Amino acid sequence: MRGRRLPRQRGLGQPRPGRPGPRPRPARRRRARLPRPGRPAAHRPRRAAPPHPLVPAVPAQLHPRPPRPRARALAMLGRRTFPLLDQLAEDGVEFTRTRTDFLAVAQDPRAAEAYLGSLDPLRQAGFDLPATVLGGDELREVEPALSGRVRAGVLLRDHVQTEPDSLVAGLTAHLRAEGVRVDEGVAVTGVSARGGEVEAVTTTAGERRVGALVIATGAKAGALATRLGRRLPVVGGRGYSFDVPAERLPHASTLLLDAHVACAPMGGRLRVSGGMDFRRGPARPVPERIDAITRGAAPMVVGVDWTDRRHAWAGDRPLAPDGLPVVDRVPGYANAYLATGYSMLGLTLSGPAAEALATFLVDGCAPRSWSPSVPTASAPGDTLPKRTDHVGGTGDRATGRRGGAPGAHASATPLTGTRDAMRAHRHPE
Repeated sequence: MRGRRLPRQRGLGQPRPGRPGPRPRPARRRRARLPRPGRPAAHRPRRAAPPHPLVPAVPAQLHPRPPRPRARALAMLGRRTFPLLDQLAEDGVEFTRTRTDFLAVAQDPRAAEAYLGSLDPLRQAGFDLPATVLGGDELREVEPALSGRVRAGVLLRDHVQTEPDSLVAGLTAHLRAEGVRVDEGVAVTGVSARGGEVEAVTTTAGERRVGALVIATGAKAGALATRLGRRLPVVGGRGYSFDVPAERLPHASTLLLDAHVACAPMGGRLRVSGGMDFRRGPARPVPERIDAITRGAAPMVVGVDWTDRRHAWAGDRPLAPDGLPVVDRVPGYANAYLATGYSMLGLTLSGPAAEALATFLVDGCAPRSWSPSVPTASAPGDTLPKRTDHVGGTGDRATGRRGGAPGAHASATPLTGTRDAMRAHRHPE
């Protein structure tokens, strides 16, 4: 794990409990047709690289409608998103947030209808969501920056726009003011464990004794899990963003369904985000990917100077095989935990996941209110690990101990099941 300072956050800053994505679905294809490199999503396989089990899952996640129980699982998580943001503000964390509209628009009305249908599990979870698709003229009354090519879409009123940089900086400053030590530019190079408990981590700044270890490093979480002798099937789906000037800045955050591109007003410019790559190595902006995103967005939004693209950025989203978060105890360890796999819903899911994980750390079991029903069985032909559908999914269900030796009660929620997913391929000394 290479040490670095807290990175700049260049995503759209959109907590979206009213919008699932990517759609949670176990992989059902051994072969998959992936978009060409000039499209917003692309995969560049290397001849020498073995295939990763997640790659065939991507088309299944992005296109068919999700299994309802898994979509409901994300919906239940999302119900805590806005209250937790309010709580941060009440606790004195300073960050930028604005309540605004969210639009999902398309040239093809069928895409808007499909998107509206995908919101059914969220509506059943209690979200106030629209029942009908709006026409192009109605959408342009809400957002005049939409071009004449927009023919249909969905308007969501329950939306919050944040500045990701301000949230990270504000939370870090608040923690330090409360006496919490936050180190930047320090790399973890090793983990020491004995008897199923992590005792210390070795870093570039020396050894640190720990009472508990939480691995929450996004797409790179697998590197530390490996040091504990576990394989975590989470990989990085690389996305890109940049910003452009607009004659009249759109006021609504907008998802362009045809191009799989999102736009949001931020910092006096329009931030544009999209793409899905499975590349290795450092995340850097790739000109052909930025060009592809621009081609998808330009016909849909008017009054934008697409030649003045600035602040190009690339980052890896942590993707699990079935599209659900991995928030669980590391199998075989009483005091090591994982929190990753939020895909493109980091701001939406990280708060509720952290709340549940805090309860897990203190009480030894995940809240049952965070346990919507998720089926255990997968269809024939699935090649990826299965999830559990009960509390206690990572250990012995008959054991009620808190902590304990490897194999003791671990109280997983249906959004975890990492004992099956994390196959032991070596055992630490």
